[in-house]
Amino acid sequence: MRRLKHFLNGEREVFTTFNVSQFSTVIEILKDNGISYSTYTKYTGSANRRKGTLHTFFEDTECQTQYYLYVSKTDFEMAEHLIKENYKGE
Repeated sequence: MRRLKHFLNGEREVFTTFNVSQFSTVIEILKDNGISYSTYTKYTGSANRRKGTLHTFFEDTECQTQYYLYVSKTDFEMAEHLIKENYKGE
């Protein structure tokens, strides 16, 4: 529901990842170029679902949280361009 709220506020998803380091790098690219953004995180792991440790034993703990980055519609193309030009991946 919260992601729908971003859409209705005129924001578009410009980047998503499970890696917090990649997320931070892209945020710095936008900050350095003066583009405002908003974020959303979604926990997808089962550790808080009270299923015990057996269910979480084989989960990759680095892939339990998904990070979303949103920018306004007017800044979307510029943000997309900056990410493509400046983000080299990890």
